[in-house]
Amino acid sequence: MVLIDLGALYGRPPHFRRPNVTVLAELSVQVVGMLDAWVLSSVGWLGAVRYQVKIQHGDYLHQEHLVPARMLLQASGTNIRQGQMRGEIAEEARSYPVVERDPS
Repeated sequence: MVLIDLGALYGRPPHFRRPNVTVLAELSVQVVGMLDAWVLSSVGWLGAVRYQVKIQHGDYLHQEHLVPARMLLQASGTNIRQGQMRGEIAEEARSYPVVERDPS
């Protein structure tokens, strides 16, 4: 499991609000996702990831795409548990084991 920085991936929101947008995903946060594979391309390493973005009122948008490696971090056990509580982790991912890293 990895931590994906959506703010770095999609850019920070502008300093004004768009009046015509009624449903807007939160794209300036870090979410927990599943890393399925590494892909080496001409621009460097990319991670094939799956994650969910909260839209509104408990609705989630499921995403699957390639993310540059510099925007991925290994998710800690705490990050995974928080992602499960927030509903970011898809149901099929809940059965994956949580591996704690040794701090030494």
